[in-house]
Amino acid sequence: MYRLRWGQQEGSADLVPFPPVLGQPVCAQKGSTLQLGVRWNSQHGRLLGWMPIRVVLSRAGTGEVIWEHPYSGSNWLAPDAVYPLRALPDHVEYATLWSEGLLLVWTGSWPLPVGVMPYSTVNTPSEVFVVLDAPKAPMSPAWVSVLRLSCSWASGATDDSTAARKVTNALHLNGTYNGGWSAHTESFTDSDETFYVADFI
Repeated sequence: MYRLRWGQQEGSADLVPFPPVLGQPVCAQKGSTLQLGVRWNSQHGRLLGWMPIRVVLSRAGTGEVIWEHPYSGSNWLAPDAVYPLRALPDHVEYATLWSEGLLLVWTGSWPLPVGVMPYSTVNTPSEVFVVLDAPKAPMSPAWVSVLRLSCSWASGATDDSTAARKVTNALHLNGTYNGGWSAHTESFTDSDETFYVADFI
């Protein structure tokens, strides 16, 4: 996994928490695997175990399921256990990841000192940016706002040249970025016709 920044301000306040938690964006190399774990922050009770019943990776925008990872065990996982997931696609992709399952909690309360709580991140999925390689300077950590577009546009690319071609084509198809002039990607404020990616996005 790679560190990310939101791309909204300078400095460390712009960094996405790392390691990421469900609901936060994740950036990882194509074909790599992610792991799922639980962070128990509740003041009420103690986590005794957990069970990820279902984990789903879907294409962002379309909702098409890339893979679904049902829990294959029957025993509770230890509170600090990590659960390895299936491999990410072997190409660029903009996806979402969510999980639902059960938490085994010690409450200490009579008559049920141990209880089972469901959890779900269906309504707060993580964005998953599947990239070809580690982000390079000056986009390291990579910007979430840029990855949303570039991973959508380059979806399916398995090599640098295909990804570059797909992103370039999408940039041209999406037209102007300077307030509604003619439909092409140039800035009328710059005589050198330099392309400003941040302005476009």
